[in-house]
Order: sequence, then structure tokens, then C-alpha cells
Amino acid sequence: MEWETIAPNPYYTDEIADRCMKEIFIPSIEAMNSEGSSFKGAAHILGSLTADGPDVIEYNCRLESKTQVVLPLQVRFARGHAELPKKD
Repeated sequence: MEWETIAPNPYYTDEIADRCMKEIFIPSIEAMNSEGSSFKGAAHILGSLTADGPDVIEYNCRLESKTQVVLPLQVRFARGHAELPKKD
């Protein structure tokens, strides 16, 4: 199966971003730190939006095509040079 990657994702709303931060990102970082396995580098979490909200499919630390699409956006956001477009 061929996957298509789109960034920024129009379905990644402010509400979904907040849930991901609270339910996935922060708990994932806290779990790694609690096990003494803190991570420094480029990583992404492949997820899916389900009827119940965001869900994790996999954690990834390699620069594959999905990461390569998102990484330039992350760098621009971190430097304050871009904002997510507003969804009409």
C-alpha cells in the first residue's frame, strides 16, 4: 500500500493538537524520562484520528518520507517563522 503524506494536515485542529499534547506527547516523554531513556533527536509519532480521538500507531526515529515532509515545518515553527494556516 502506498501512503500519502500531507503537511500541514487540515484535520489536525487546535482541539486535536491539545488532546495529542495532553494524552500522547507529554505522557510519552514523561514515560521515557521515568525509565531513564530520554530522547534527543528527530522523532515523530504516527497516529490516526479515530471516532474516540487521536491514537498512536507507532513511534519513529528515522528520517523516512513521512518525517521528511513534516521536519521542515517543525524547524520553521520552532524558529517562529511560520504558523499553521487557519482552517476556513
